[in-house]
Formats: sequence, structure tokens, C-alpha cells
Amino acid sequence: MPDKHISSRFDADLEHLSSRFFEMGGLVESQLTDAMDALGCFDMDLVAKVVDEEHRLNAMEVEIDAECGNIIARRQPTASDLR
Repeated sequence: MPDKHISSRFDADLEHLSSRFFEMGGLVESQLTDAMDALGCFDMDLVAKVVDEEHRLNAMEVEIDAECGNIIARRQPTASDLR
């Protein structure tokens, strides 16, 4: 039996969430690299860039959280769907 949900839209929503998580992870990796470089070089412009990206990352987290809530509310997944 396939692991696909009966609703293809639910699967599409989960794929979209997955891609957003990966995008968020890439942003975190970039921030870590920039933060380490900023500490090593005492580059205040790079520090400012990391802080600005932090705001973007926080907004992305809130959006993803809201999207998860919307998916659960609209699709009403069963216990097996949430595993």
C-alpha cells in the first residue's frame, strides 16, 4: 500500500512545507558561515547582514508554523498522516 494520502492536495501541501524547511535550513547555514566570518574578521557590515537575515528567518518560521496549522485545520489528517 502506498504511503500517499488519499488527498493529493495534502501531499502537495506537505511537499511545499518540506521545500520551505530546506530553504530555511539553507538560510541558517548561510547565517552561521557569515557569523563565523564576522567574528573572525570583526566585520560589522557582515554582522548587520546576519542580524537582517535573522529577521527574515524569524518571519519564515512564523509563516511555516501558520501554514502547518492551516494544513491541519483544512485537511484534518489522521494519526497515521501525522507520523
